[in-house]
Amino acid sequence: MERRPAGRPPGNRHECDHCPYVTDRAGHMEKHRRTHTGERPFACPVCDRRFTQPSALRSHERTHTGERPFACDLCPKSFAVSSTLRIHARVHTGERPFRCDVCGKAFPVASALRIHARVHTGERPFRCGVCGRSFARASNARNHARTHAGDRPFRCERCGRAFARSSHFANHLRTHTGERPFACGRCGRAFSQASHLSVHARTHTGERPFACERCGKAFARSSARNAHRKTHVREDEAAAAAVVVVGVEEEEEETEEEERPRSRQVDGGIVKQVEKNSDSGGEGETVLEVKRDSGGGRFGCQVVVAGFVVVKQEENSEISEGRSDDGSHLVELLAFVMAGWLLNEEATTQLSGGA
Repeated sequence: MERRPAGRPPGNRHECDHCPYVTDRAGHMEKHRRTHTGERPFACPVCDRRFTQPSALRSHERTHTGERPFACDLCPKSFAVSSTLRIHARVHTGERPFRCDVCGKAFPVASALRIHARVHTGERPFRCGVCGRSFARASNARNHARTHAGDRPFRCERCGRAFARSSHFANHLRTHTGERPFACGRCGRAFSQASHLSVHARTHTGERPFACERCGKAFARSSARNAHRKTHVREDEAAAAAVVVVGVEEEEEETEEEERPRSRQVDGGIVKQVEKNSDSGGEGETVLEVKRDSGGGRFGCQVVVAGFVVVKQEENSEISEGRSDDGSHLVELLAFVMAGWLLNEEATTQLSGGA
């Protein structure tokens, strides 16, 4: 509801038929009613986009003329609309008055908070008509549509490189100019992109907003979290390869003169228990030998059951220091999963650290 400034004589009251809004200015009521009717009487002569107010049309026309009369005092950036300049100033001041109730992340504008909320709700209301992919932001959907059309309207005059997004184009231009308009308020370090400044700020605050859903480890960058996730994928693949049992074959023929080692067939390879004597470097240690085809070549290892685990690497082995090149904990998997049915109970307890 509009309040009449002091000193202005009371005029005719204009009441909205759709909501409690009241004003004594007929022009204000006319503008307000368009929020209910959806009327947009002011059309752009260039692109025919329509607006509810003439001031909004004038601001829009600057997107065609390139006029940016509102310049930032702290960096070379300028804007077509004064309200956009006020919002931009928060990049320099660090002001983020709009905070998410779910995760606590703060934003400089309310619209950014509304878009962020879709991360928690999963809402993606903007769908591509070509491939069906959906997006949380309308701008992302428009930019995505250009990947189907091959449209890259933003071209660099210096190097000829073209971009589908104006923001990517603006970031690229700074590679030529060396401009770094985003400075850290704590240490003064400057960056070419606002997102780089946001990441840098976490080195001061210690904030790690990107957590792994699997193990809880947190990171300052989403890219670091995504790279970390792949270690779990590789561990899962290695675990599946080591644990799946496709057949069991035991050698039971034994004589009094010689005890033959027990063995079992595991996923295309052989796992067997042997007794090392003192001549071979051990003192009656129980050893778990594993040899199997990894798909890219043979590899093998030895697990010594003597209260600790030792890895023996063959010439063509891909295993080193208890880990394979894909990051899987192969030795630990063998010790905990296979020792229970291949070795005796005492050895299993020893491997698992039990009393």
